[in-house]
Amino acid sequence: MAPPPTITVFDTVYDNNGKALVNTTVTCVLESTLETYAGGLITARTQTTLTDSTGRFQFTVICNDLLSPSNSVYTINIPSIGRSYQIAPQSANGSSQQTTALNVIVNTPTALAPATSNITGPLTVAGLLTAASAAITGALSAASAAITALVAATLHVTGIAQFDASVNFGPTPTSGATQLVDGKLLAYGAAPSPSNPLGGTIVTAVSVVGNDRRGQITVTTGATPPGANSGLTVLTYSTTYPGTAYAVVCSGNSNPVIAFSALLAAASFTVYNGTLLAGLGNYFINYGVTG
Repeated sequence: MAPPPTITVFDTVYDNNGKALVNTTVTCVLESTLETYAGGLITARTQTTLTDSTGRFQFTVICNDLLSPSNSVYTINIPSIGRSYQIAPQSANGSSQQTTALNVIVNTPTALAPATSNITGPLTVAGLLTAASAAITGALSAASAAITALVAATLHVTGIAQFDASVNFGPTPTSGATQLVDGKLLAYGAAPSPSNPLGGTIVTAVSVVGNDRRGQITVTTGATPPGANSGLTVLTYSTTYPGTAYAVVCSGNSNPVIAFSALLAAASFTVYNGTLLAGLGNYFINYGVTG
């Protein structure tokens, strides 16, 4: 009886940086103790080898289509990377076959696809809950939830949505978001730009600390102070509101208390003083804006 014909199966092992894994142990074993070839017994003996300087390994095997019973497989195992897969080389594919070729490998990984899950009942998440879009009926309780809505998508909660931590509306805090923390609505983002239309000896400097939602303006008067109802500054928002924004202004000085008012627009508001201001002084004007 002639011995069964054999072929070479091979492959190359790389890390995720594209570097060949050298001297890495690889094993190959026939996953059956019942196989025969033309009446002769085939022993399932584990073969072990090390990858060479290029990361390549190879084994000598009998093609599975020559074995009986049919549907046998070999298992390739690479312990150092925790990878194991099965192959079934066929005699029609040649004398040298790559283990990960589509006509050799058995358990070919499939492309990942979004999963659809429906959950009935209360959902409690101890860590971070991240979703592209979510429709929740019932109670949602999460220590932290980051939900990024798709374009034209919404988060709809029928029932109670309970968040033990904070809720962010928009980008990450400090970059244009509004954050709800312990019932307090906090705003972040870039500061608006103040102008100094009077200038010269009337108003020597205008500055602002805050953002488009809230902050404080500092107006420094010169030797010739502005008269009553002067346009002290135009505060231009860093991001224009979709419609007219409503700004509320008030004096930040304890003594004397000065009345201020605001002329509203979508892109800015203008601050006016209700009474004559003194020269060579700093006037603090607090503002809050809702869109």
